[in-house]
Amino acid sequence: ITCSQAPGLNAQWDGGVHLRAAAHLNFTGRTALQADAAETRGIKKKFSFKIAREAEYHQADTAIIFADAEHCSKSRAVEDQLEDKVHALMMLAEENYEFIIQNIPEIVYKIDQGGRFVYLNNVVRSLGYEPEELIGKHFSILILPKDASRVSSSDVLPVYAGKKTGDEGAPKLFDERRTGPRMTSELEIRLLVKSDKSNNARTGPSSENLVYVEINSSGLYASCPRTQKRQFLGTVGIIRDITERRKLEEKLHQHQHYLEEQVAERTAELLEANRSLQVEITERKQSQEFSQDILSAMGQSLVVIGPDYRIITANKAYCELTGQPLDAIIGEKCFSSLYQKSECCFESDEDCPVKLTLTNGKKQTLVKHHLDKKGEMASWEMQCYPMHNGTGKIVSTMVIITDITAKSKLEKQLQQAQKLEAIG
Repeated sequence: ITCSQAPGLNAQWDGGVHLRAAAHLNFTGRTALQADAAETRGIKKKFSFKIAREAEYHQADTAIIFADAEHCSKSRAVEDQLEDKVHALMMLAEENYEFIIQNIPEIVYKIDQGGRFVYLNNVVRSLGYEPEELIGKHFSILILPKDASRVSSSDVLPVYAGKKTGDEGAPKLFDERRTGPRMTSELEIRLLVKSDKSNNARTGPSSENLVYVEINSSGLYASCPRTQKRQFLGTVGIIRDITERRKLEEKLHQHQHYLEEQVAERTAELLEANRSLQVEITERKQSQEFSQDILSAMGQSLVVIGPDYRIITANKAYCELTGQPLDAIIGEKCFSSLYQKSECCFESDEDCPVKLTLTNGKKQTLVKHHLDKKGEMASWEMQCYPMHNGTGKIVSTMVIITDITAKSKLEKQLQQAQKLEAIG
């Protein structure tokens, strides 16, 4: 190569170098762009995965929220159903309680702080009054004036002011404020039977217009939420008719006096029997305990029996009658509890008032004679009443048991006295 050819060769060399440099730059640029695109695709892929995962979380949260809402809805529905059932049971209990109060053979009353009647059950109709016409009136309207002054707190308490009487000497009141062991029990007074007012105005009340009764009364209180002190609301009480018993006792005393004058030698046995009877009556009166519960204050035994002849509930008097605690009585068969039998009464061809009441839905009354645990003959008067549910179906039977053993003995003694009188 000559010197003259050198410039051309140099120019070609330079041109080739520039082309190779441009090609390299072009390859390097594409590589970079491809790398950027790959990185961008990777970022987009990661971002899409993140969005998809957040969407799944959002769907899961939404499902949980809906599930919680559905659970809350179901819980509210269950609470509403429970509330309805509780309300229905409370209404049924109130109806059963009112049914029992209206069907017991004793007058149940409640008076306010001023001595005015605020409640009377339908048994007051036996005195000729409707409960509605006595509501709001003072209790003295029912009592013989001579007796009213000795059983009203406004007349009696000033006389005892400052005196210590103890439980035995404490006054007995119709409008009692005391409770528990100090409440009034076995208060005997005379009540007026409603009759022609003009006739009473001329002649005054006759023995036919009077009813002898025995009263058990107790104060009624409520706790004040603010002061935590008891507030006196009034008095609740039970009035029991003892007219027939008083008449029998009076007749017995009359014949006893006559026999003492006519045949002294024959009176010893009768006097001994009478003294035993008086002791029995006194002991029975002293043994009676009354509480604030109206059912427990009843003189008769009360028991509720189901259609399977199992005892549902009973009052204190029934527990005393059978000599068993309440928890042992509930669930026991009635014939086992009352008579210690292993089979129903009707299966041994005996009359069963409980079965008749459950069958025909009517009140049944039956006198049962049987041997008690001491081997002595006892007489019970059993009154059975059907108890219905809200649909009118008979679901149980309320049985009121009255021990008429003493009454039967009195009647026999009276008959014996009359025979002795006839002999002479």
